[in-house]
Amino acid sequence: MGLGKDTMMKVVDALNNNPELQKMMKNWKKIAQYKLDDEVFYLEHKADGTVEFHDGEHEKPSFTIIASAELMRDIVEGKKDAQKSFFAKEYQIKGDVMATMKLVSLLKKMRK
Repeated sequence: MGLGKDTMMKVVDALNNNPELQKMMKNWKKIAQYKLDDEVFYLEHKADGTVEFHDGEHEKPSFTIIASAELMRDIVEGKKDAQKSFFAKEYQIKGDVMATMKLVSLLKKMRK
């Protein structure tokens, strides 16, 4: 696995092993497509608040995040601010940009 997948697997593990985070994400049914450097995968957020990791490209993602794996790691770890990085055009979001705000909240709560 590469840096991008490793980073996002930490998010998957944290979410799937924390009932408080699952409660926060309950009923947020989205497909989050990631294109991090040469890594392409998506996370399927389920109604019960859990998430599944899938390799490849989903045919109809809710949104797609295009970034470097290093930037994504820095955002997940809290070294970079997701919103500031987005507005500085350090990465792109295609699709439902507003839905990604829930992920920002998740990451903040996950780091506590």
